[in-house]
Amino acid sequence: MERDIGFFREQDYLSAEQAKYVRRGIMELCTQIRRHAVVMVDAFNIPDYVLGSQLASYDGNVYQKYFEEVKRQDQYFNQGQAPPYWEQLIKPLINVSKL
Repeated sequence: MERDIGFFREQDYLSAEQAKYVRRGIMELCTQIRRHAVVMVDAFNIPDYVLGSQLASYDGNVYQKYFEEVKRQDQYFNQGQAPPYWEQLIKPLINVSKL
């Protein structure tokens, strides 16, 4: 509903005040489930290195964590190694034959 809230407003299905309640309600629900997000994502059993986006850092230290990850990943290449996910995720994309 939030995605199409402009449509609902244009068609007078919602007043401006009701649209605010929709957005506030979504923010409240996000706040409530936030503490459970890690457990919910873990339920899919996706490896941490696949989910390892520093942009989703819970504590908000995005840039510091991103820089730390860049330095950590750089150690593999400086030692002539590929990161642990290379074989499974990157190499197949590079070795795809062209049609």
